Amino acid sequence: MVRDIHSPNIPKHANIKVFKGDITEPETINNAIAVERVFHAAGYTKLSAKNPSVFFKVNVEGTRNILEASLKHGVKKLVYTSSGAVFGPSLKTPLCENDPRIVSFESDYDLTKHLAENLIRDFNYKGLYGVIVNPSRVFGPGLNSYSNAINRFISWILFKKLVIVPAIGKVESNYTFIDDVINGHLLAMEKGLAGERYIIGGENISFNELVFTVLSISGQKGNLIKVPIAIMKIAGSLKILQQNLADRNGFYD
Repeated sequence: MVRDIHSPNIPKHANIKVFKGDITEPETINNAIAVERVFHAAGYTKLSAKNPSVFFKVNVEGTRNILEASLKHGVKKLVYTSSGAVFGPSLKTPLCENDPRIVSFESDYDLTKHLAENLIRDFNYKGLYGVIVNPSRVFGPGLNSYSNAINRFISWILFKKLVIVPAIGKVESNYTFIDDVINGHLLAMEKGLAGERYIIGGENISFNELVFTVLSISGQKGNLIKVPIAIMKIAGSLKILQQNLADRNGFYD
């Protein structure tokens, strides 16, 4: 189900049937969702918005619309694509799927993904078999959308002679390749239990390791300039403000 059936980004395959619809418009969902299994991967993926209510409209109410339609049409199983962001930083303490978040929510994205997960569990009690997956930071071939931040960063390292990076070299994050994310979704559909969530992750590596691994594999010799995190935060805030001013209609993947 897509909002623009003429989009060049829609995969072409004999087994793919395209329906025009929008998860924020319940009346458009019914035709597309008359199936046995549903992967719900739509979401507003930016970190901010000119009108923050778009996070709740898409990520929470949009999810509710999908769940209600799935229940109505007797969908046998649904896999919801959440995010590792709902767990927040681990503070160097290993976390598993059943652990609570140990810090406050830092963005409307994190919060609304958490609220959407709660909806999945609520609808399990109503009879819908819903499973949750939580990918970490995804990289690999795919559309060049706003949500592919790691891809954009890797491209920047590869093709820019001068690379500006935040001075957070020892900070570790988890990165997972797109093929593993896809396989994780398929396994969740095949074997996932109702109401459970499953982290789809790859390797825990530091920021420095990420940068130097990309440079080493590519053979590039990028000139790195490390900038204090405070300055990067100011630059990031100005960039977000610029995007919000330009974003009048909102966008979600």
